[in-house]
Amino acid sequence: MIQAMKKLRVLIILCFLTPASFGQKKESLSDLLNACQSQKEDTLKVNSLYKISFKYLESKLDSCVYYNQLGLNLAKRLHFSRKIPYFFDIIGYVNLYKENYDSAIVCHFEALKLHEKESDPSGMATSYNGIGFVYDLQGNSEKALTYYQKSLRIGEEYKNEGLTANCRKYIGSIYRSRKEYTKAIEYWNEARKYFDHMGNEMEKADLNMHLAACYLQTNVDSCYKYIRSSLNYFCSIHDQLSRRADANLIMAHYYQAKEMPDSAIKYYHNCRITLEELGGRDNLKSTYAGLAASYSLKEDYKNAYRYCLQAYSLTDSLNNMDHVQEIEGKYLKQKEEELRSISTALKEQKERNKSILFLGGILVLALLSVFLILRYRSKIRTNLHLSEKNKLIEEKQQEIIASIRYAQRIQKAHLPNEKRIKGIFERLKKQN
Repeated sequence: MIQAMKKLRVLIILCFLTPASFGQKKESLSDLLNACQSQKEDTLKVNSLYKISFKYLESKLDSCVYYNQLGLNLAKRLHFSRKIPYFFDIIGYVNLYKENYDSAIVCHFEALKLHEKESDPSGMATSYNGIGFVYDLQGNSEKALTYYQKSLRIGEEYKNEGLTANCRKYIGSIYRSRKEYTKAIEYWNEARKYFDHMGNEMEKADLNMHLAACYLQTNVDSCYKYIRSSLNYFCSIHDQLSRRADANLIMAHYYQAKEMPDSAIKYYHNCRITLEELGGRDNLKSTYAGLAASYSLKEDYKNAYRYCLQAYSLTDSLNNMDHVQEIEGKYLKQKEEELRSISTALKEQKERNKSILFLGGILVLALLSVFLILRYRSKIRTNLHLSEKNKLIEEKQQEIIASIRYAQRIQKAHLPNEKRIKGIFERLKKQN
């Protein structure tokens, strides 16, 4: 773990050591290689070989050493004494990367002695910074600070904005490592002004990210504007995936500090995707741990446990194992509660279904009863209606019979009786 962190810090330091950092013109490696092939063996070629070796310092150490040795040999043959110590500084940086700190510091002190002999302040600043880097990585922040400040004084004296800005950046890093955040912010803000004046947007965005990380420790609310600016810039640059991941990580830390887990999770995942692609082990562990913490804040212990295990897989710390077991316990408890909740819900649903069936049965019976009652009442009304009609018919019938009888009585009263009529008919027959 410690070795990995040292390697990471070496990489960060070597990223600072570009010629452009000290105000020199930035040239591509291919242009330098092409120019070197066509140059005569003179001081121009020595300078080209030095720049090529510096370029390879960022990527291929073997090529760096090869071109550095060519340049050193040529400088010696040409008695180009002013340039010779710069090649010793390059060797010092190579040993720094390889963690050969004793060899690195010997090279830088040898270079410093030659720079002083040549009265070369720019070269002396290069050696001071190299010595400061070695002491920084060895954990001797006081000595590192001393040499960074010596380099800073040269930058300020000779008004070298690039050197001054970078020295302030290094000094700010020392104070941050010592958790003296106020001083770190002071130096980084000064460095930021220089980079802004130089139009170096990359370094300004990088410093914004460092400032945001400091404000996370001192004033969380001040963090956002710096990390938002930094993230916007690195998202617009396609070849800065590592810094983009770092900016996403700090943004996620900001939202976690503000107890906004959903936003934190979003930026942790942005960081995770990039780091898994790049293979950034140390920051990936921090990202997994952040995801575990954010999901825990949401009480989503299933995902918290998942990312806690992934964070633990990248470390061998027993303390982290205790944390994993703690999250695991919460996850299992949450799972048990979820199962209990599901079981309770099923029971409640079953009881509700029974109640619904019972009420449905009662409703059906009630509807059937209402139907039968209505039908019975309808039948009664129909029968009453028929009875009334029958009664009316019977009354009419009685009236008709009475009328007939009355007519018969009138007829009998006015007409002769039957015997008399028969007698009349008989007499008529006899007369005929």
